[in-house]
Amino acid sequence: QAYLSQFQNDLRNQRFGMIVADPQYDHLYGNDRSFAAENNLWVMDVSRPLLCYYQSADPPGMDPDVTMYIPRSQPCK
Repeated sequence: QAYLSQFQNDLRNQRFGMIVADPQYDHLYGNDRSFAAENNLWVMDVSRPLLCYYQSADPPGMDPDVTMYIPRSQPCK
C-alpha cells in the first residue's frame, strides 16, 4: 500500500513529464466476470488517479496498444 500511496502522490504532483503505458480505462466489472476483483483494484488504484492528473496525447499514427499521457492543465479534484 505504501508503494501505491507514493505512486498516487507522484501523479497528484504531476512528477512525470510523460507516462507511456497501455491504454487505461475507467470501467469496473461485476463479480460475475473473470478477474473482476483484479481489474477493479487496478482501476481504483492506478487508472483513475492516472486519468485524473494526466491526459492522453497520442500523435497520429501511434501504436493503438500504447498511450502517451501528459500532465493535465486542469486536474480533477
